[in-house]
Amino acid sequence: MREQDRAWAACAIDSEGVITSSRCGNRRYHTCPHPRLELANTNRQYMEKFCNIFNLGHDRIKRYRNGSNGWIYKVQVCSMKDIARILQEILPYLIIKRQRAERTIGRCIT
Repeated sequence: MREQDRAWAACAIDSEGVITSSRCGNRRYHTCPHPRLELANTNRQYMEKFCNIFNLGHDRIKRYRNGSNGWIYKVQVCSMKDIARILQEILPYLIIKRQRAERTIGRCIT
């Protein structure tokens, strides 16, 4: 992966991304929170670039109505393996969400 792609992705997560914990899927089987990485933007090409950098399929891009302003595109990553891989790649370039990313990587690896 090119260094400039890592820096671009870190900026995307720092500015428009969310590193959080949530319950995904069926609550019966996913009772404890696990890490989730989200990125949202109104530009589909922006989201496609993020997916391309990390070899995530474009089928992860979901489209939602954004009131009267058009569409918002969102990518969610719930796989702990993918989250750890992505965050480890961009960690040196993160500023705002660096501490949250470090904690999340620790949760994903253990």
